[in-house]
Amino acid sequence: MTTILSDPGELDSADIRSLLATVPEDLFAAFVLADYLEEQDDTARRLQGELLRLVYTLTRSVGGEIRTQQEERMRTLLEQGVRPIGPYRRVALDDEVAMDFAWVPPGVFLMGSPEDEEGRVVDENRRPRFWEGPQHEVTLTRGFWMGTTPVTQIQYARVMGRNPSWDSSRSADVEARNREKPVQEVTWYDAVAFLRRLSKRIGETGTELRFRLPTEAEWEYACRAGTTTRFWCGTSEADLARVGWYDGNSDFHMHAVGKAANPLGLFDVHGNVWEWCADLYDEKYYSRSPKTNPRCKRGESEQRVTRGGDAWDDAASSRSAARNSNSADCSHNDISFRVVADRL
Repeated sequence: MTTILSDPGELDSADIRSLLATVPEDLFAAFVLADYLEEQDDTARRLQGELLRLVYTLTRSVGGEIRTQQEERMRTLLEQGVRPIGPYRRVALDDEVAMDFAWVPPGVFLMGSPEDEEGRVVDENRRPRFWEGPQHEVTLTRGFWMGTTPVTQIQYARVMGRNPSWDSSRSADVEARNREKPVQEVTWYDAVAFLRRLSKRIGETGTELRFRLPTEAEWEYACRAGTTTRFWCGTSEADLARVGWYDGNSDFHMHAVGKAANPLGLFDVHGNVWEWCADLYDEKYYSRSPKTNPRCKRGESEQRVTRGGDAWDDAASSRSAARNSNSADCSHNDISFRVVADRL
């Protein structure tokens, strides 16, 4: 049910495929792969190697004198069409529909936003809009696989036998125009039910489910992919418009997934739909959050974290650090989710 993939360009080297298979368990292998690619005569492969080295370097530390230049170089490579190398995995849901996952390596990052970040504060009383502080260092000791896109309507229907999205027929027969749009009107409980059924279909690992929701820290870390700016793509609305759907470019409707991938190969982390996280919501959680593998388990009753912004919200809502919350039983046309697996 699980297939090892190379990058979207379908690398044809057995050596590269072998290295790709070992990267998730071995940080050293990632840098070996970067070396290998940077030594190739093919310019595209050399640039992929450079991109791989940058993302692994930037997720290993929160400092460095040349960090700003490294982040900018990483964004430039993506703007030039260099595609993240992965590694990727594909999980087949049936003979026609599959889910793709990208590896997110363990690492460290600054979670939250600085006090002067544009969009963090919105009213005359300087009341924080998203409670993104204090900005603090977080270490994730374990890597994980994350769905390259939010769950689509066709993926949800193939697992659950129905499509709850507001713009659909509500049946398992998803209209062609909606197949690749994110599923919506799913509660937090609906998302968990999907993950349980998907785990059962693919195979559980011992007593644990194979698939789960990301923690809030995992979501922001994966979204940033080594960057520290408002959006992984930069700081301006023009930057955001290149990679995500928000009120400035969406025409106030949802779009198919796959607009642009960040340095880890994850699409649509800014805008289009909010995404459920595993955590309970606590606006003051950052002031007492553990520094290692945090997950809020004591917060506002029934309020769960959502991340990412949506097609109807402003640019501030789509920032990497922006936090939101909804009741776990809320089903709305701007809320979806993304799947995480610890092992594939």
